[in-house]
Amino acid sequence: MRVSRLSGRVFVLPVLLALLGAGAQAQTTHHVPGDFNTISLAMQQAALGDTIQVAPGTYTENVTLKAGVNLIAQSPTETILQAEDPLQPVILIAFDTLDDLLSSQISGFKITGGKDGIDVNIVKLGKLLTTQLIIDGNWIDGNTRYGINIHEADVGPQHIIKHLIPDNNIEQYGIQ
Repeated sequence: MRVSRLSGRVFVLPVLLALLGAGAQAQTTHHVPGDFNTISLAMQQAALGDTIQVAPGTYTENVTLKAGVNLIAQSPTETILQAEDPLQPVILIAFDTLDDLLSSQISGFKITGGKDGIDVNIVKLGKLLTTQLIIDGNWIDGNTRYGINIHEADVGPQHIIKHLIPDNNIEQYGIQ
């Protein structure tokens, strides 16, 4: 029995296209409060490469940032993230798998009322992670410990720029 080469190619092409397309997802911008009532709900639904854009207002919640998701305030002076649980960080960044070798950004918020404003806890798993974390243009104050607390200093490029970190109480440190 003779098998045509053309039939093999016709079969391989759709499989190859399906495999290539499976990894490619469109990046989506989620709006809070438009698409979701809370930042945490938007974060739960966000996928790699998505952006959560937050309208002006006060949001009382503690947020865990997903790897590869950007959290951006639409109006930096009017978008306030107030901790719901003051014993926890307002924003927790906890990347702990090798899948988290991604870029994430937090930009333009007033962050207040938590143990730490932003707690960065990146587990290395025996390798230097190359996560690019950009924390840009936030006003971080009124937290009981640190403005920004970074647990691992050798995790790859971190960009912490253009912040006001005036009044974080007990330890009086803006960034640790």
